[in-house]
Amino acid sequence: MWLDTFFPRRCKLCGCRLAEDEKMVCLSCARKLPLTDDCLSPYDNITARMLWGRMPIERATALTYYHPGAYSSLLMYKLKYGNEPDIGVWFGEYMANSLMPYGVFDDIDMVIPLPIHKRRERERGYNQSQEIARGIGDISSIKVQNNIVERSRYTVSQTKLTHTDRTKNVKGAFTLLHPDAIRGKHVLLVDDIITTGATIAACANELAKAEDVKISIMTVGRTHYI
Repeated sequence: MWLDTFFPRRCKLCGCRLAEDEKMVCLSCARKLPLTDDCLSPYDNITARMLWGRMPIERATALTYYHPGAYSSLLMYKLKYGNEPDIGVWFGEYMANSLMPYGVFDDIDMVIPLPIHKRRERERGYNQSQEIARGIGDISSIKVQNNIVERSRYTVSQTKLTHTDRTKNVKGAFTLLHPDAIRGKHVLLVDDIITTGATIAACANELAKAEDVKISIMTVGRTHYI
C-alpha cells in the first residue's frame, strides 16, 4: 500500500513499523499484555467474585491486569486521554478474537457499552466503552446497542475515591431507557476497566429492572484493587 510507504503505520507501544497484517500494536508488544485467566472460568473468577451479591451476574471476564507501567495501562491511557478512539476498537477486536474460543460470547444477544455522561463524552469526543464494544461487535457479529441505558447524572471521577465513596458516587447515575429491548435477553455489559465494580454494578442493576434479563460483564482491564 503506497500510503504505508510514505506514512508507515507504527506500533502504539514501541513505535516499530507494523507488518501488513498488524493493527495498532505489533505482535511482540501484544504478547506482553498481562492477560488474566478469567476466561478459563468465566462463572467463577476474581472479576466475578467482585460482583457477587451486588448485582445479578452470569459471567465476568477481564482481559488484562491493569497496573502502572503495564502495556495494557499505557494503551488505555492513550484511549481515554489521548484522543485515540481506534485503540478502543482494537481492544474490542483483540478481546473477541482472544476470548471467543472460551465460550464467553455464547448465547449473548447484544453488547451494551457502559455509558458515560453526555458532558464527559463531549469533553472526550467519544465514549471509550462504545469503541471497545464496536470492536467486539465487528468480530463476533453480535449487535451493539448504545441506547438501552444512559448515564443520566454527572458524577465526579471515581479515580481517587474510596470503595464506599465510589458506590455512593454512582448511586442513581444510570437510567434504563428501553426495558422491552432487553427483556428475556442475555446482554454483555462492556467497560474499559473494573476497579471496585461500583460503576458496573450500578449500571447492571439498572439493566436488571427489565424482566428476565441475564447480564454478563466484560472489561479490558482489572486492577489489583482487591
